[in-house]
Amino acid sequence: MEDLKREAEALRKLRTDVPNMTLTAPKALVEVYIHQARNMPEVTSASQSDFYCVVEVTGSRQLYSSHVAQDTLHPVWNESFQVKVGHSEEQMVSISLFAERAG
Repeated sequence: MEDLKREAEALRKLRTDVPNMTLTAPKALVEVYIHQARNMPEVTSASQSDFYCVVEVTGSRQLYSSHVAQDTLHPVWNESFQVKVGHSEEQMVSISLFAERAG
């Protein structure tokens, strides 16, 4: 968090041409860990599917995608992402699960 505050202060010093510029550091860095899913439904005529997750922070441009776990109804990702959470109480971190379309 201190690194982000120092970065914001450095940016303020660089932008002296903008009066009353305010930069706010995020309230927190949240680490999202995506481990696995079990017993996923078959989504194609094939017996197995390819699944991936997308992590998104509402109200920001932060979007992270896991790798595609191929040919399994029990995908394992073991991935983590750090997301910056701001000052808005309405801001949410969402995790969505998708099946990759073939072809």
